[in-house]
Amino acid sequence: MSVRKIEIGCDTPACWAHCSISATTIDAARAHAAERYGWTRRDGSDICAPCERGDTPQARGEA
Repeated sequence: MSVRKIEIGCDTPACWAHCSISATTIDAARAHAAERYGWTRRDGSDICAPCERGDTPQARGEA
């Protein structure tokens, strides 16, 4: 068996953002998401770029 695609979801409460990355390891997928889409990793959580910037109601605690 081999891993072909990894899906990463934003860990901000009530955010539904996710991205599917073609990679063989979670570390490689996270690195690609950071480079290509601006995702970050904070305190063990994956955060999408809009939530990281505070551009979403979820990131501001309004949702």
